[in-house]
Amino acid sequence: SAAVPPNAMAVQLHVYSQSSGGGIQPNRIGSVSGQTLWSSPLSGANTSSVVQMPVISQRVFYAVSAATFRMDITVFGYRLPNGGQ
Repeated sequence: SAAVPPNAMAVQLHVYSQSSGGGIQPNRIGSVSGQTLWSSPLSGANTSSVVQMPVISQRVFYAVSAATFRMDITVFGYRLPNGGQ
């Protein structure tokens, strides 16, 4: 994981989710506006993916629907206004 500079326009997050049982609702990562950017399957399967989302006040919001769920989120990369990564 890495620190994301405050002037970054977007961040790429590596999301690993593990569930020992199917939840009623999918687990989600979304933006402040309520848009879902990533959603887990309901099957209880383990998933791994990279999600790109805008940087807003250096915060990431996520919702976990089941107590038997584990989610690891690490910074995979970020995009700067000058095109640097």
